[in-house]
Amino acid sequence: MPTVSSRTRNLGTEHAFVVLAEVNQLIAQGRDIISFAIGQPDFVTPANIREAAKRAMDEGKTGYTASAGIPELRQAVAAYLSETRGVGYSADDITVANGAKPFIMYSILAVTDHGAGHEVLYPSPGFPIYESQITACGAVPVALPLLEREAFSFDLADLRAKLNANTRLLILNSPHNPTGRTLNRDELAAIAGVLADYPEAWVFSDEVYSRMMHDGEFVSIASLPSRQRHPGAVLFHLDHQHGLLRRLHHPVGRRGGPQRPAGRARAHDGKLHAPPQPDLRGPGLPAGHAHPAPRRRLLRVAQRHRAVRDDRRGQCRGAAQTLAARSRRGRAGG
Repeated sequence: MPTVSSRTRNLGTEHAFVVLAEVNQLIAQGRDIISFAIGQPDFVTPANIREAAKRAMDEGKTGYTASAGIPELRQAVAAYLSETRGVGYSADDITVANGAKPFIMYSILAVTDHGAGHEVLYPSPGFPIYESQITACGAVPVALPLLEREAFSFDLADLRAKLNANTRLLILNSPHNPTGRTLNRDELAAIAGVLADYPEAWVFSDEVYSRMMHDGEFVSIASLPSRQRHPGAVLFHLDHQHGLLRRLHHPVGRRGGPQRPAGRARAHDGKLHAPPQPDLRGPGLPAGHAHPAPRRRLLRVAQRHRAVRDDRRGQCRGAAQTLAARSRRGRAGG
């Protein structure tokens, strides 16, 4: 009897979607459910985006686009990233696609060879697709535990110990999912310093939450001065351009020649999924700049959730301390 490949058998699933399916079944049964299963806002897509999508369809923009994204969009994104990262990008450095997961796979495929023992370091706990895609692509997953004593960052000594001649990629996620930890400028410089002795190791910087900072400053490893920046950094960035999430992939460092990672990732992009959406820019929005209202609303929701979480955490901590005190008194009295 024919069987599926071991790659498919070992791929696993993202459990958040398993829970989401169960939640939707309960909602369909009339149950009142507050879902914490999936990371999405609890409000509909903003009106300016919906109107732009309708207008684009009415204008006949319903066919294929270039696999890397329409030139105007890529140019707008390049201008935005140049402004916010302090690094010069052109439209040729940008690839736009649907979803974050494909780019995780493309980046691993671009810098590792199947079955060659190439290793990919990733944060643990973290987005589950990191590990599953490393395995599916035939590379070796190497976990970097996030430690409470390091404020939920990884230990630089541990990073140094796990780097070797087979290391091809280090995955960074800042701000981090699920801990919320953000790497500061000094920490990023220290990481780049450790990587300096491993010129074959690239960096994949997942900055999906870069514009959802509650406090402090967001810094990208791409923004480090050239003397500090690792020469082979691949930046993955998801931005709320005009309130619409766009996934971007571009090189920081190795800019030309056949080893250029954006070009290699784009080769996978063009062969593995359909081109991205047509131009959905809203009326009156300057190219390259985000519509502020959806992001402000999302941040307000996140801040309310954070306040509730902190309040509940305080209540749980107080209850635990009360129970512990009662237990100590009981033992002393017994």
